[in-house]
Amino acid sequence: MIESMKKDTNRWWYYYETSSSYKVTMETGQSFRDKHHKPREDLFVLINSSPIFNNDRIVGAVATETDITSQVIMTQELMNASSKILQLQNEVSRLELSHDSFQQIKGSSQLMKETVSLSRKMSETSANILLLGETGVGKEVFAKAIHFYRGTSSPFIA
Repeated sequence: MIESMKKDTNRWWYYYETSSSYKVTMETGQSFRDKHHKPREDLFVLINSSPIFNNDRIVGAVATETDITSQVIMTQELMNASSKILQLQNEVSRLELSHDSFQQIKGSSQLMKETVSLSRKMSETSANILLLGETGVGKEVFAKAIHFYRGTSSPFIA
């Protein structure tokens, strides 16, 4: 029994010496609430401590530590995801600023200018448009430009 008490006393003394919140509470009577602490690289805890008084004298302290590692990691992941969403929203906004969806089409030849002009005219109608051409000539680019030029709220599906 005495050995057990010695171990408990040693454990308490070790905790007292290594835990700054507990030590400060014992020495000054200052309480802590929601103090974040990172005792190890892979561990985050939230500390609350309060002094115990007897006849206006500090006789002890109560301290609790709550493991908040998973909450901290989820918060970091949420911040990263929010940052990525904001970046993508800015990119979409930048692309949507161009009211002329045909601006994305590059080319300065007379044939390309005529094709863009004809596509713009066709975009002003609600008629279905069939685009024909070999692989890699830009059918999807024109289809996307026509779709967004019409101002439909439906998504573009290639």
